[in-house]
Amino acid sequence: MMVCTQEIIGVRKMEVSENYFKYPNAGWWNAKEEAAKKMTIAQLHYARLDCFKAGQANPERQGYYLDEGCVYATEQRRRKA
Repeated sequence: MMVCTQEIIGVRKMEVSENYFKYPNAGWWNAKEEAAKKMTIAQLHYARLDCFKAGQANPERQGYYLDEGCVYATEQRRRKA
C-alpha cells in the first residue's frame, strides 16, 4: 500500500493510503472535520472556494471536491451562528 502526504492549508499533515481520498468514508469525514476545526474563518473561506472551483474544473473528481467544500462550509456556518 502506497502512502501519500496531504497538507491542508498548512494546518497539519496526514499520512493516508492512496485509496483513502478516492472513496470518502467515516474516517475521511472525521479527518476533514478535525482539520476544519483548526482553521481560521479566512482559511475556511478560501478552502471552501478552492474546493468548489476545483470541482468545476475537474468533472471526474467533482463529487470529492464538493464534499470537501461542504465540510469547510459547514464548519464556517457553525462558527458564524
